[in-house]
Amino acid sequence: MAKITAADLPTSINEDGEGVWETVADESAQVILLDKPGDQFIGTYLGEDHIEPENGEAFDRFLFHDSENKPVALNKSYKLEEAMKAVEPGDMVRVTYTKDITTRRNLNPLKDYKVEVRRSSSPMPADGRQYQ
Repeated sequence: MAKITAADLPTSINEDGEGVWETVADESAQVILLDKPGDQFIGTYLGEDHIEPENGEAFDRFLFHDSENKPVALNKSYKLEEAMKAVEPGDMVRVTYTKDITTRRNLNPLKDYKVEVRRSSSPMPADGRQYQ
């Protein structure tokens, strides 16, 4: 029997008008790093994600779709978590890393962010999937 590869398959399917493609599993989100003041990210907010690695400490992050509709994530921080309480799934968000804030103990400085939102005109489904 001959081996079939993805290159052998058609890249599109003739739609008969019935049904709509539904995403049941999305590709893994790429983590966004805002490294220096002025770094900025714009995306559509999807919701939160809780990760429990087998060999490590659990953590939470915010999920977005970027301008190319690819899943991306921002790790949570106190400032981002407080700001994101005012954001709903489906809203467009712009996050700007503005400055470092020194701590009393002179440990690693805290990152300060400006978070802006453009409200969505239609709500996003509770499961975070975008409407077609």
